Amino acid sequence: MRPLKLFPVWREAWCSAADIPRLLQGAEELLARRSKGNQRFPIVPDTAVERNSIVADAMGRWLQGEPPPPSVRPAGEVAKALYDQAWAVLRPAAWPRWLLLEHAFEDASETGDLHFAALILRTMCEELERLRLLDLDQFQFVEMATSENPDERRSFLEVLACARACLKPLEIDFLDPPKSERGADEPHRDGELEKARSSLNDYIHPNYGSHVAALYPERDTAGRILLNAAVVAYREFFKLSWSEEPLRGASRPVPVQHLSWSRAAREVVSQSLPAAREIMPALAIPQVLDWLTKPSDPAIDFLASPAAAPLVDLLPEALKSWDVAAGPQGQPVAPAALLYLASARRSEALFTEEFPNGAPPVKEIDRWLSFLSRSVELLTLLNAVKEETFKRQLIRQLAQANPLAIDICVRSLIEHRATVTILPGRLARKWVEAARRFQPGAGLPPAIKQMDDAIAKLLAGQRNSAETLMPFAIREDGTPIPPSFSLSSLIGEAFEKGSLHAQAYAFSSATIHARATRGVELLIDRAGKSARRSRLSGLNILDWVCDQRQRKEYLFPALQIVFIAQHAARHIGGGAGQDLKKARQAMGHYEGNLKPGKDYTGDGTRASSIVFREHLLYYVALKRFLDQMNIEPDRLQIASNDRGRWCEIYMGQGREWWFEVSDTLGLLGGSDDTKRI
Repeated sequence: MRPLKLFPVWREAWCSAADIPRLLQGAEELLARRSKGNQRFPIVPDTAVERNSIVADAMGRWLQGEPPPPSVRPAGEVAKALYDQAWAVLRPAAWPRWLLLEHAFEDASETGDLHFAALILRTMCEELERLRLLDLDQFQFVEMATSENPDERRSFLEVLACARACLKPLEIDFLDPPKSERGADEPHRDGELEKARSSLNDYIHPNYGSHVAALYPERDTAGRILLNAAVVAYREFFKLSWSEEPLRGASRPVPVQHLSWSRAAREVVSQSLPAAREIMPALAIPQVLDWLTKPSDPAIDFLASPAAAPLVDLLPEALKSWDVAAGPQGQPVAPAALLYLASARRSEALFTEEFPNGAPPVKEIDRWLSFLSRSVELLTLLNAVKEETFKRQLIRQLAQANPLAIDICVRSLIEHRATVTILPGRLARKWVEAARRFQPGAGLPPAIKQMDDAIAKLLAGQRNSAETLMPFAIREDGTPIPPSFSLSSLIGEAFEKGSLHAQAYAFSSATIHARATRGVELLIDRAGKSARRSRLSGLNILDWVCDQRQRKEYLFPALQIVFIAQHAARHIGGGAGQDLKKARQAMGHYEGNLKPGKDYTGDGTRASSIVFREHLLYYVALKRFLDQMNIEPDRLQIASNDRGRWCEIYMGQGREWWFEVSDTLGLLGGSDDTKRI
């Protein structure tokens, strides 16, 4: 472990808060102290680990209320024998996971990746809870085993359950992840370590805290929580009796090295892919290879152009000075992530400008529809920021062969993709129902309220957030935001049970919570089996995330909601809002055929292009018209008609069909300065 200057990208901005310099100093002093300690994996004889099944079986019987009968051996002697055999493995097995997490934390700090840092620190806190529980000597273990004191007996059983969970053989493979045994082997949580762990919860899933940290990483709240968690974690680490003792016996280097982005990208192709193919020879990652081997990133060219200046001005100061000519190599944030970040910050600024006091009540339907449009846009951009950042971090961890860090990236990518996969579908179904039942001047359809709850849960759902509530996380009338979605239900809805994504999520979760890729496995895994398994999972998920076809499956429905809700907001409050048919058409619901003169004008020729009425959303009305006329367009052209207006020209039924679009290409159904009818 190298002495660290923590979070170099954000530290200057964070230090504007009076308490941050002290936290930085405290954390860096602890890390400097840690850098002088053990940095190697211990080596233990394979025979010591092979006896684990016998030891775990004896522990299991004791836990089930079957302690050794006195006629066989006294309980104290059995406890002493169990300790000698178990702790001969448990003590050295404490190092591998911890060292891998430390390497990942260095990467998170160096790259300024706050989400990844929160995930690593929270996993460290969980790891410390186990290590702390198992940090006892033989005398203490035997004394608890033979005690008649109920509290000491409970403590003994808790230690025994944790030790057994760390040692018992795992008969699993990639498609059969271990099941959780929470309650049986999870340590009791309390004190400063638990407070630090809990403070990170709002940043590790698609919650409000992670949204704010993604939008405004230069703000000090997340920095304070991360630095405090690091201080607490390392203070607890140094309380472990063995934390600064030199290793006894043989050891080997940590099988992870720190790589630059450019080298990591090469290593994924030359090392990670061949390693994963040892498990799955037919593995193909065309989308990843296409992404990594592109001669240039279009985002770099755009960010360097004068047109991008207003967006670049919205970036944090620490990211404005990046060297465009150098490309993505060595940069703390990927160019695509920079572009998404600037766009997301602009989206949030427009949201706050329109709704400074929070979300409007659903009864103000025109304002609420605009709120819905802004919310889906912001969520989609926020997901893009996080996804681009985690793709880049996953490349680094794949190249460095850090199985824990790979699985942490995999799980986060799956969670965030599940969120944006499910939301548009839910909203689209509810939108169709609401449009069909909408009655101007009457009570709102229940689907409107259900949409409001769904968007609030994903945009503002919290886990005891310390972040100041921004307008997108509150409501004007003060009604509470519902709790965030259950992640397990989201994953279950997004991916079929037994699918690659569901299995990868289950296994990565098991790894994070030490139900797989445990210290015992890593201790004897000198051939890198765990890393190969994680690389296979990571490459499969990365290729899926990089697949633009998969992205379109959720992005197009999301954009449709953005545009149709904004269009409806503009028209529901106007004349269309008082007319049942027009109001429903403004929301995209049509009953019967579109009628010439009433819903559109023109006959579809160049001289008389079809022009849809203003309250009709252009592409929704276009699809409806093509369907009712049984036109199967076989190609599309764009040209100007005799009036000089841009038109889309479709071929069907042996003729051309000209449709006039607005200056916004019909995405918002026209504009106030270009009334079409």
